[in-house]
Amino acid sequence: IAAAFRTRIDDLSFWISDHTPLGRTDADALVDYIVVVGATVPFAWIGGARIVRSQALYIREADYVLGAEVVGAGTPRILFRHILPGVLPLFIVGLSGGMAAIAGTEVALSFLGLGVDPPTASFGTMIGDGAGPQTFKAHPHLLLAASLPVVFFFFAWNLLGDALVDLLEPRVSSQ
Repeated sequence: IAAAFRTRIDDLSFWISDHTPLGRTDADALVDYIVVVGATVPFAWIGGARIVRSQALYIREADYVLGAEVVGAGTPRILFRHILPGVLPLFIVGLSGGMAAIAGTEVALSFLGLGVDPPTASFGTMIGDGAGPQTFKAHPHLLLAASLPVVFFFFAWNLLGDALVDLLEPRVSSQ
């Protein structure tokens, strides 16, 4: 899909490079990142959608939702008052985990040489350079220096998702 829309992505990145202080090199890197993320996003939501759907179906059969139907509450009221608040924590956690998975896919593709082009900075490329047999023997700290930020990034995304759930759904955090 990203390959089909590459000209539009190119036009967008060149417009950004013409109207912002980004240089041409940064605009080319932006195109590479958009292509990699665009290739992974269409498949990243499927698992989360199944989890959210199953929770929505479970909540739909809960006694308080059936009671709301008996009292005469309409579908929009039931949806926004009962089902959506019950599904929101799962959605937020799934979204934060999905973002970490997309970033992990970019790191893995760059590590394998299938991601962004090598002049563009990428943690996967840096990990791959540090994991080479000659480089690792001479300078093992290069592998660690490139790997630790990736681990912290994944950890930060998961903490952000948990913090948003605690902020938006205090009932879930108190349980």
